[in-house]
Amino acid sequence: MTAVQRRWAAGFLGLVFACALPAPLAAQGKLDKVSKTTRDDSDDDHDDGDPDDTFLFDDDEGWTGSLLEDDFGRTFAQVVLFPFSLPREILGDHGNRGCRFARKPYDGERGFWITPEEPPAGEAEDDSGLPESVLRIVEPEGRRASLRPRVEFGSDFDDLERFALAGLFEHENRFGIDALWSRWREELPGSNTDELDLGDVNLVYRFAQGAHGSARAGMGLNFLDDDIDEELGFNVTYGGDILPVEPLVLSGELDFGTLGDATLLHLRGSAGVVLDHFELYAGVDYYEIDEVDLRAFSLGLRGWL
Repeated sequence: MTAVQRRWAAGFLGLVFACALPAPLAAQGKLDKVSKTTRDDSDDDHDDGDPDDTFLFDDDEGWTGSLLEDDFGRTFAQVVLFPFSLPREILGDHGNRGCRFARKPYDGERGFWITPEEPPAGEAEDDSGLPESVLRIVEPEGRRASLRPRVEFGSDFDDLERFALAGLFEHENRFGIDALWSRWREELPGSNTDELDLGDVNLVYRFAQGAHGSARAGMGLNFLDDDIDEELGFNVTYGGDILPVEPLVLSGELDFGTLGDATLLHLRGSAGVVLDHFELYAGVDYYEIDEVDLRAFSLGLRGWL
C-alpha cells in the first residue's frame, strides 16, 4: 500500500469512526459547552494565598467600624444600598407593613399592591398589621396572597430554542417563593440535537411596594440537569414589576451565583399587556455561564391570580 493509499484509508476510517460516535461527541454546541464548564475540576486558578495575609480578618485596628464612620464609608454604604433604597423611595414605601393584592392589575384605581396608610393615633389593627380603615376597604376583594405563574416559548432565531415554566408566590407579609424551570434545545450539525434543563428556586422578600409596583430580592439555588449528571449552585436574585400605565406591565430580573464549578449570570426583561387576569408579554433572557452565553427572545403568558 502506497503512502497516498494509507492516507486515504486513515481518512476513511476516521470518518466512519466519527459517524459512529453518539451525537454529543460528534458535534458539540453551546449546550455541550455549558455542560462542560459547570464540571471543570481544574484547580489551576485556585490560590491558597499567603497564610500570613490576614488583613481582611484582622480586627486589631477595627477597620470595619472605621469604614462606616468616615465620609467614604457612609458614601460606600449608600452606594451599596442604592438598589434597595431607590425603589423604596420611588414607590413611597417608608415602613415594613404588609399589603393586600387586588383581583387583577389595574383593578379600579388601586394598581395591584394595596398598601395600607399609617393608621390614626389609637386606631386598632388586626394580626396582619393593617388598620381597620384599610381592612374595611380591602376585605371584599383584597387577597392575602398572590400567585403569578407564567409559561413562555423562546428562540435565538438560530439554533437554540427554549421552553420555560415559572412562578412567583407572594404573601402579604412580604415573603415569597420565586421558581423557574427552562428546557433549552439546540440543533447540531448532522440533524443532531442536544438538550439541558436550567432553573432556580429562591426565597424572596418584597423590600419595596406601592400601588403600581414592587421590588424583591432573595437567595436560593441554581440547578442544571442533562444526560450526564445534575449540578447545583448558590443564587442571589433581584427583580421587580411595574404597572406604569394601563394596560402595560414592565418586569425585570437579575440572578447571579454559581452552577457547579461555573459562575452564572442571568438577566431577564419583559414588556406585556394586561388582559383581565392575564398578561401577554414579549421578553428576552440572557445567560452567561463562565464564557458561554445563551440568549432567547420569548413570547409568554402570565397569570395574575
